[in-house]
Amino acid sequence: MSARVPERVGPGIFSTGVLVMTGNTEFILDFVQNLGQPAQIATRVVMPHATMPQFIQVLKTNLEMYSKRFGTPPELPPPNPNQRKPTLQELYDDLKIADETLPGCYANGVMIGHAASEFKFDFLANVMPTPAVSSRVYLSAPQVPRLL
Repeated sequence: MSARVPERVGPGIFSTGVLVMTGNTEFILDFVQNLGQPAQIATRVVMPHATMPQFIQVLKTNLEMYSKRFGTPPELPPPNPNQRKPTLQELYDDLKIADETLPGCYANGVMIGHAASEFKFDFLANVMPTPAVSSRVYLSAPQVPRLL
């Protein structure tokens, strides 16, 4: 499969984590960048419910291929068991979301690739006449099992 990659999307963004929410007709994947303060939503991807099973299957397949080639991704440190887990509202209260990121990028397809240290997600808008990459996200290999 191939897709046009718009110039503004080509470089992609690096994410340190993902928040996944569901609405009545879509899933929202908020890719967080927590490298500086305040943490921010680097990109938001909006996927219809019908697309999620495909996304999960492609993610599982790529994680298996990664594990065969590089071994199981390193585990992230476990959260402090004595620390209270914040609510979703509390998380979003502390996150910065730029106005241009707020509506998100529509995606009804995905292509995933990986290297030894990260996975690349090309979220696609499969529209006529040519599919286009609506968002490109890099996620460290240890984050991928958590996303799955």
